[in-house]
Order: sequence, then structure tokens, then C-alpha cells
Amino acid sequence: VTFFLLEKKLSMMSHVHGTRAVHLLNDLIRRLQTNSTANKIPRLILFDIDGTLIYSEHKSVEVPIVQATAKAFNPKIRRNGVAFCGKTDRQIIREILKANKVAYDDQKMHETLRVYPQILMDCVAAKEDVYKEQMNAIALLKRLSLRSDVHCGLLTGNIHDNIEIKLGSANSNFLQYFTQHNNEYIGGFGSDHESRNELIPFAKKRYAQYLGVDVADVNNRTDLIVIGDTPRDIQCAHCHQAPAIAVATGTFNEEQLQSAKPNGILANFIDIDK
Repeated sequence: VTFFLLEKKLSMMSHVHGTRAVHLLNDLIRRLQTNSTANKIPRLILFDIDGTLIYSEHKSVEVPIVQATAKAFNPKIRRNGVAFCGKTDRQIIREILKANKVAYDDQKMHETLRVYPQILMDCVAAKEDVYKEQMNAIALLKRLSLRSDVHCGLLTGNIHDNIEIKLGSANSNFLQYFTQHNNEYIGGFGSDHESRNELIPFAKKRYAQYLGVDVADVNNRTDLIVIGDTPRDIQCAHCHQAPAIAVATGTFNEEQLQSAKPNGILANFIDIDK
């Protein structure tokens, strides 16, 4: 998160995570501050969406992505226990198909992704799917927006067309803190690739285009930070040598997140003013 936030959390975290986590965070802060002085590129902080910035409540019989898959492939399709956390929409759809023993078809996958945003909008309008802001998420984004050395982006398994639906319905103020360039938000999305581990290069490319620099000028180690609530978020960052901050606002608790070896862990965004 911000260097200020991380520094203030160190003393609060020591009794939970021990000195090792504190040393990891101290090292991260020192390294990033050192590079920030030498590097003119504002550091891109890539936020996950579901479980990190927002959480959801579902009242429909089947969640929208299952409805979309059923509409495109087979009306009998159900969720059948497929876990969604940290996965891209494409991966989730493929796993839903496998759980229902339905053969994959590329054309039908495209159709699923095409109809999904409208189904999501209809469910939100009917209040069958409700998205809410994680406590202090917008306050944190506002704090970050006041800094000249950072820029907020997104790294999410959601397809791009669903970003405004989810964030906007949770709180319309979310969208003002994420920049659009060439009609796309800066970041990496589930519509870019089926594997979450492949999304950072897309985020780098969009950020470089926004800044007007060569993509090689955006350094994974010093110019990016990933913030997410699942081990997959951390794995995605570390696959590209980028630091990752885990936040225990989703399904995984702090102990589970620690096993993925993030560069730091926050319980939530509540204490940004302390």
C-alpha cells in the first residue's frame, strides 16, 4: 500500500506475524523508497477487485458467470462447487464446464464472455447480486491519489467490460481513481489471458502507453506493486519479480496468505489514519 501505511502497520503487525514479516516490510519500504528517488516513473499499484476493493452478496440461484456459461453452452449447467477466488473469468468458465462434463468450445467461450456483462447488469439491477466497498478502500485510493509518486491500476481476473459494473455498483466514487487510456483502464484483466500469471505484462504495456515510454522502461521490481486477497495474487506478482502485499479481506486469512510469501500482509484497510 502506501509507504506511510506500511510503516504505520509495522508495529501493529509485529505481534501477529513476528519479526520476520516486520523485517520483510522494512526492507521493502527501504528498497522502494530508494528506487523511487532515482526513478521518475510513478510506481503503479495494481489492485485486485473482488475480495480486495469490494465484496459481494449473491441472492440469485446461480451467480452471473454461471448463468452466462449456461446460456452459451448448456442450460443445465450449474456451479457444482467450482471455487472462484483468484482466478480469471475464462479459467472459471473452463472449470465450470469441466465440473458439468460439458465440452469446451472456443466460439461458445466468446459468446459466454459477450453475454456475461448484460447478465451481470441485470442481476445487479434486480439486487440479486450486490457489490459493496471494503471498509476504507476508497479512502485509501483517495490518499494514494494525492501522491505524485504512485499511480493506481487494476490487476483482476474480471473481464474488462465488468469492471465498471462491479466497482460502480459498489460505489460510484471508485472509478475516479483509475485512469482510462485508449478506452481501457490501466491494468491487466481476465479478458487479456486465461492465466492470471500472464496479466502483468498487459498492465505494463498499458501503463507504458499511458506514460508515453517504452515498456522496457517499466521495471517490475521497482515500478509495480500488486495488492490482492488471495495466494494467486501473490503468485502472479512473484512470477514477474514484482512485490506483493496481501490483504486478508477475502476468503483467505492472514496465516493462509503468509504461506504464499507476500512481501507484507495487512488485515484490512481500516487503520490507514493510524
